[in-house]
Amino acid sequence: MKEYIDVLDQFGNPKGIVKTREEIHESGDYHRVIHTWIYNDAKEILLQKRSDKLKNHPGCWDISSAGHVHSLETKEEAAIRELKEELGLIINPNDLQFLMTIKRNKNPQNKELADIFLLKQNINPNNLKFIDQEVIDAKFYSIPQIQKFLKNPDSKVVNREEYPYIFHNIMTEKDLQL
Repeated sequence: MKEYIDVLDQFGNPKGIVKTREEIHESGDYHRVIHTWIYNDAKEILLQKRSDKLKNHPGCWDISSAGHVHSLETKEEAAIRELKEELGLIINPNDLQFLMTIKRNKNPQNKELADIFLLKQNINPNNLKFIDQEVIDAKFYSIPQIQKFLKNPDSKVVNREEYPYIFHNIMTEKDLQL
């Protein structure tokens, strides 16, 4: 099934153009994605392991849940949809804490505005259901464990630039309105 995505300007304003995911990446247009970072009371972060069959970052450890925002979909709706598709997790939308938007120019063909969410959930990763087969495993890791992964350039961890923001906000949770 094709994903249809709104083309945005560099500030996140819709241009009134809709393209498929493939077209948006071929033309290098800005588009919106969501990244949801799940953490628990122990301040451990849930990382997902991507399938070895995926085109992008196969077999790597990644954000708890991520994906493209479809045309006419809100960022919150996209976050909820991706959590269900990737992890089989159904959440209360009020539990999502919007953190920030990061402009990412991964390469000339992949320009994203990434909306970052935090989600505090004390879940058992063994009970997650990987519905869309993009994810093959998920585990909670402590911040020191993740920092060790990040120091190793050979570790299969992606989206490294977001971790400092996530660590800071989880460690200063009292400042969040959760």
